[in-house]
Amino acid sequence: MFTASIDASEAISMLDRLAQSADFVTREVALDTAKRIVAEAERRVARATGQTESGIHWEMTRDGMGYVVLGYRAHVQAPVDKYLEFGTRYMYAEPFFFASAELEEGPHLRRLIDRMQAWLDEVGR
Repeated sequence: MFTASIDASEAISMLDRLAQSADFVTREVALDTAKRIVAEAERRVARATGQTESGIHWEMTRDGMGYVVLGYRAHVQAPVDKYLEFGTRYMYAEPFFFASAELEEGPHLRRLIDRMQAWLDEVGR
């Protein structure tokens, strides 16, 4: 299982001063980012059969506070996605996942700040 985290400390400190109703704004942006990471990872993954690509998906976190991007197929014993990302002693790495997440770090923060500013402007009226 893969997860990606993005440093949004400035936005989080701003959220500390807001009411709980700001959750919907951050979840909306997080969902958009998760979908973008999935799309980029699907473009980057090496294809022989397409099975790895079909396993890349997003899910809501167990606590319901955000989203996680995963790169595995259900009911598959071998973690093929990890083997591809990091390699093994028998094969070279063919990374596709973390580069996709890193590409979204800056755009995610910009989208989050812009959306929060729009929300604050709306609330301040």
